[in-house]
Amino acid sequence: MPDVRSPKDRAGATPGTSPLRSGQLSSLFSTGPKAGNGAPATDLQKQQVLQRDQAAHRKRALTGTLGRSGIKPAAGTGAKQPANVVPKDPRSLMLQTVRDALPPKSRSLLDKLGPKLDDRDLSVPGGGRTTLELLHDLAVKGPDAEARKAGLTSAKMLPQLIEQLDNPGLIHQSRFGTCAATTVQYYMATNHPAEYARMTVDLLSKGTFQTSSGVVYARDPGSLTRDKTDTRKDIDRILQTTIMDQEDAFGVVKGSYDPRTDKHSTGNSGMYTETISRVMNELSATTGQATHYDNPYKYDAAAKQYVVDAEGKLVQDPEKVTRMLDSIKGWLEKGTETYVSLKWDISGKSIHGYHALLVTKVEGDYIHLRNPWGKGDTKAQVDAGMGPAREILDNQGNVRMKLSDFTSVLNGAAMPYQVAAAGNQV
Repeated sequence: MPDVRSPKDRAGATPGTSPLRSGQLSSLFSTGPKAGNGAPATDLQKQQVLQRDQAAHRKRALTGTLGRSGIKPAAGTGAKQPANVVPKDPRSLMLQTVRDALPPKSRSLLDKLGPKLDDRDLSVPGGGRTTLELLHDLAVKGPDAEARKAGLTSAKMLPQLIEQLDNPGLIHQSRFGTCAATTVQYYMATNHPAEYARMTVDLLSKGTFQTSSGVVYARDPGSLTRDKTDTRKDIDRILQTTIMDQEDAFGVVKGSYDPRTDKHSTGNSGMYTETISRVMNELSATTGQATHYDNPYKYDAAAKQYVVDAEGKLVQDPEKVTRMLDSIKGWLEKGTETYVSLKWDISGKSIHGYHALLVTKVEGDYIHLRNPWGKGDTKAQVDAGMGPAREILDNQGNVRMKLSDFTSVLNGAAMPYQVAAAGNQV
């Protein structure tokens, strides 16, 4: 009798340069300039020094000399900066630097980020650096030499990151079996924008990213370039490959995923829900929440195996299904979305045997989910039998299903729970 954690249950599986100069912000971070006799400077003198430093900073930004990334303002935009618009604080200076590094279209998206710019990453309890600080790093320092050699410059990557922070719905998996990794990527961009920015910036500039739990994720060299059939953004490819590269308890070796073949060292694609649950815990260890793997199937404790029917298919336990659905609803009320694995190959036509999605809302007799196919999930796909019955809500992967249809194909979930002080589930 099959174990629920067989390779078939894998979601996505097929059936079968420098910083700002040291003196630049001296008038902002020190106690202020001194007058010639050693007395504190007057307000007029302070303002003169402040304007001098800011003018020098703006000149470096507009001439493309802020850092080794070689970013220059778009043609015809730099000279239009009004001479009387002078940033008056460190945050405004950083924001201006990022704006100067962007084309006009991306500048409007930067303005839309609003509170997301002040969100703090999860590197330390209570929050680390802000999204804006991380965007500033990417604008000024840029990706490392290996990434730049592959054409991944600040001028290319900064607009991509801002675009995804503004609208995570653009994130998708293209033709690859990375639905699980894409769902985690979307979850982080939606719920933890600063941590998403930190992960992106660190992987681009350092080649590694240390999670809030201390686990180091390494950038796969093969993810720096794309083939012609890959419609994903560079950030999608790099982050999804990094997540897919994590080892699991079923034979996958860390770093063995090949983005060109979309296969692990075992020859399989996709990821187990248990592995994704661990990854989500590693990425959000400082939030006070974690996840644990659960499934809706009957288990024979005496035989130490799951129950199957006459056709060898796993049998759902109605009580477990109800419990899981109640838990999903309860966490949604607290603002926490749930990662789920669904049986997807209902008609025998889908490229996925099992598929990972994110539950975003339960409303009446319907459950709303985000499909990592993104813009690739269309009514034509549904009509062709590619996956279970669902209603397409937009062109960004948002769908809804009848609760009865959802529970009938529920295969597993990374169920949220609150972490107590001692690290126990509560």
